[in-house]
Amino acid sequence: MCSSDLLRSDYSLDCNDPNEYDRVETLAWVAIVMFPICVPVLYLTLLLSARKAILTEHPTDLSRSLSFLHHDYVPSMFWWELVETSKKMFLVGVCVRIRPGSHEQLIIGFVFSIVMLLFTSIAEPFRSHVNDRIALLCNFSLAMILFFSLVLKISVLSGEINDLNI
Repeated sequence: MCSSDLLRSDYSLDCNDPNEYDRVETLAWVAIVMFPICVPVLYLTLLLSARKAILTEHPTDLSRSLSFLHHDYVPSMFWWELVETSKKMFLVGVCVRIRPGSHEQLIIGFVFSIVMLLFTSIAEPFRSHVNDRIALLCNFSLAMILFFSLVLKISVLSGEINDLNI
């Protein structure tokens, strides 16, 4: 018996045919690997190019075009969006790959979240103090979710050990 995946809209196309899809799969893997590297580097390059206009608050065409990256932050923290992007990429792209389902994964995510909470509380990067407080609350909530997930995981494991009478 041959196991084959066929395209529902066209049963003549075999989705496991290497001749048909190897190039597309290779391109997809290249894009998956390049995106988390190239996007922050592009953001950094563009923001550094517009740094003088952002810091002096004398907008140029480039700084206006990049306002989606820096307008919520005080001028001296124009780069903070890179911190936020890196945080997301670490938690979603890196942390999920560290021993999935383990204590270590939760501990690393929790410690990272606490460090980000500390950085955010020291930097106060937003123009609005309300937004600074909301950012602190979000980072605190993330840290608490990871902390209580770790507590639940430990209690489930200790309950399993008690059930085994060890």
